[in-house]
Amino acid sequence: MTKNDASQHLQSTTDSSAHGTAASHAERLAQKVMHNDLTGFPLSRLLDAKDLMMTMLNPLPASPEASLVRNLTLVTTAVIELEDPRSYLNGHELLLITGLGLPQTAGEIDAYVERLCASGITALGFGVEPVYSEVPDQLTDACRKHGLPLIKIDAEVRFVQVTNRFAQEMHNTRLRGLQYVSTMARRLTKASLVRNPARQLVTTLAQLTDSWAILRRGEDVFQTGTAPSGIDTDELLRNYAAKLAVIPGSRGDAPKQAFGTIQTSHTHYEVTALGIRPPNTRTATMTELLIVKAPRITSDDRTGLTLAADLLQLILALPRSQSIALDTLMMTLLVDEAPPGQTSATASRIDQLVAHSLGSARGKLGHAIVAISANGDSPRADDLIWWRLLLNTPFVDNRGEQLRAVVSAPPGASVIETCEERGWLLSVSSEHPGHLLNTAMREAELLIPSVRELGRSVQFAEGLTSLGSLIPPELSTRFAGTVLAPITSSEDPEVEDILASLHSWLRRNGGWDASARELGLHRNTVRRHIRLAGTMLGRDLDDALVRADVLFALEHRTNSAGIHRS
Repeated sequence: MTKNDASQHLQSTTDSSAHGTAASHAERLAQKVMHNDLTGFPLSRLLDAKDLMMTMLNPLPASPEASLVRNLTLVTTAVIELEDPRSYLNGHELLLITGLGLPQTAGEIDAYVERLCASGITALGFGVEPVYSEVPDQLTDACRKHGLPLIKIDAEVRFVQVTNRFAQEMHNTRLRGLQYVSTMARRLTKASLVRNPARQLVTTLAQLTDSWAILRRGEDVFQTGTAPSGIDTDELLRNYAAKLAVIPGSRGDAPKQAFGTIQTSHTHYEVTALGIRPPNTRTATMTELLIVKAPRITSDDRTGLTLAADLLQLILALPRSQSIALDTLMMTLLVDEAPPGQTSATASRIDQLVAHSLGSARGKLGHAIVAISANGDSPRADDLIWWRLLLNTPFVDNRGEQLRAVVSAPPGASVIETCEERGWLLSVSSEHPGHLLNTAMREAELLIPSVRELGRSVQFAEGLTSLGSLIPPELSTRFAGTVLAPITSSEDPEVEDILASLHSWLRRNGGWDASARELGLHRNTVRRHIRLAGTMLGRDLDDALVRADVLFALEHRTNSAGIHRS
């Protein structure tokens, strides 16, 4: 039975002429299923675990109430062998007992079960052996009388098996919840960055929450999702606009919230409405965002609604003043996400959106910029505002110790000078189309080691003149040490002469005479040094790729050591 079925079952039991014990139990169970919004999982997960060998004694498995019990939420488990455990219970537990503290008479057992019901536990689990070989009939009768779910646990099953399974299921439930909320946040954020962002955002919210969503901005009303029959939209909006109007203003710019329910002839719906105004604005017309869902709006649904409201608030404020928070969201999607599989039409559309956002008159190309502090300082909040104003771009953020941006044209000399005066060194990528700005950002990041080493700003075209400028110095050092180790670790007294001859010979493209003149040695001495170097390295120095590796290693070693080279 689904939760919607639970609502319909509640209606049918309420309308029934039979107001006996069974009907009241079913009504109470249905209410608990419909309105339970706790972090937990349904009792059915434990009942269905074959290794736990649980048997439901009340209600009977074939009864209408059994499916309702299976949907009840467990929040925790407890093992308490006291005649009155209420002071140790919070509600929604599966209480496990062996009957050690169970009263003896039928009247006392009845009072015991009544106390458990008052504590709000979800169900009572009775483990047979070692105290009782079977569940006492008086306990079964009392549970049926008071409508408390009773579960028998076989003697072979230890309570620790039940609590361990509960912990595992709770972990899985929380993990799924985090994954769901993460997915929801990503999809809502992406929806806010396309054309007609407000409508696209509400459409995505309705899809994610499986609800009917309504957005009203002044006289403009947008609905999406399946509208329930029997509900007057205009009346609904009037009612919740009136509710939101009388709610005191929230601290800061948090949306106002109103809650309620709607009962149609067949279905129970819950409603949550949020009143939104642009940040730091008291005179703007309130925008209302509502979701309507049967039988209930979950905590995950409300999380999605709050995320959507926050993004809407930023979107509404955008014509007045662009938001740093929204800029950061856009940067995350533009330069941190792997580019999706794109058709040429999609790529062109992204290029146009980026060019429009940048106000570019140079076409659909952009550059990525990374700024690092010359002193290793982390950016402050005012640095990010200054950065955005200086570059005149809506795409800025800070990542760790870096400021990042996307611009339509590389910064001029005056901008670079201003940055360096403030203590920031820039790394600038080459041109890339809007749909490949993530590649542009990677290029800019590759130049950061060169920026640090040179102590000045570097553009990618400049950085491409040297392979070494694209490799972090620590990696170059490790590479050079590995390649040259067979020579540098040798005890031969001519090690430094051999390295000098090899370096000069490689730089002069194998010219014996030119190397001999540079080093002031006889050409035969140079030949001997090269033969020794090849033997020590165990590499073929006639191979161009080997020569390139060795020359790179020697260049790095020479530059790192500050060795003078003619």
